[in-house]
Amino acid sequence: MPATPPRLMANGTIRPSRFVRQDTTAPHKGLEGNANCKIIGVAQEGTNYPPLSDLVVGGNAAVAGEYFKLYGDGEECLLECGDTVTHGDYLKSDGVGRGVPILTVGTVLQRFGAIAEEDGAVGHLIRVAVLIGSERPAIT
Repeated sequence: MPATPPRLMANGTIRPSRFVRQDTTAPHKGLEGNANCKIIGVAQEGTNYPPLSDLVVGGNAAVAGEYFKLYGDGEECLLECGDTVTHGDYLKSDGVGRGVPILTVGTVLQRFGAIAEEDGAVGHLIRVAVLIGSERPAIT
């Protein structure tokens, strides 16, 4: 059972299938992930708007003030890749909420939000298992 709320209010633009972080300035609101941020889940896979030809809207999961579905710990969903990903990789957020492999060497704590269940490349949507945690890489 997920440990995160099934819906959250956006406090900015959040694109589908991107990592989400808590907005520390506004309770109960989320923002699209940024580089190596503390992740709370993955945004829904589509937009809240119906596919109507005469309705011009962006392809966002949500914009400020709108609710969106949030996938949490233990759930499976789609995540957009920001780099080459191999199944089994622990994934963290890049600068715009896409999934990239954590660093395995260095001194910076790596905050991950999912494990890749498929291989992928930049822009691909891959199936992931949401798993929120952190890991200290090996020091070189």
